[in-house]
Amino acid sequence: MPRTSAQAQATARFQLEAPPPRPPRDLSEEQQKFWRKICKDLRPNHIRSDTVPVLTELVRHLSYAAKLSAQLEAMRQDELAGGDRAGKNRRAVYLQLLQAHREESRIVAVLSTKLRFTVQARDDSEAAERARKRTPVVAKPWEILDSDEDEDDEPSPPN
Repeated sequence: MPRTSAQAQATARFQLEAPPPRPPRDLSEEQQKFWRKICKDLRPNHIRSDTVPVLTELVRHLSYAAKLSAQLEAMRQDELAGGDRAGKNRRAVYLQLLQAHREESRIVAVLSTKLRFTVQARDDSEAAERARKRTPVVAKPWEILDSDEDEDDEPSPPN
């Protein structure tokens, strides 16, 4: 990671914070609500123009996951264990909804990580440095081999 110059650090304190980006017009009202909630909770200037498409897809998938979750919750009230044809159909639909919801959850997790919303993405360099200092220092395998060769500098007698 490149070092930030002293001048850049000094001027960064006086930069104006950009307002959060507005949601794209092609998003539904529900998706726009997700957008505003996410942007409200972020630090200023976190969302840049290059991350807007990823955030757009994230709020779409959040919306899809919410709809699937509501449908799954409604189906939980129904009897899914029936042995008749209708019971088997309900169970098949329920399992398809579960699979679709699982996939949406996976996509939301991936996009959230890409946008650096998750805890693992927010770990700062100080935490990494502390972890590095706690890690015991051991010799690397090639250093061990080099030190063994140094001890054996005397030529071995011919057989």
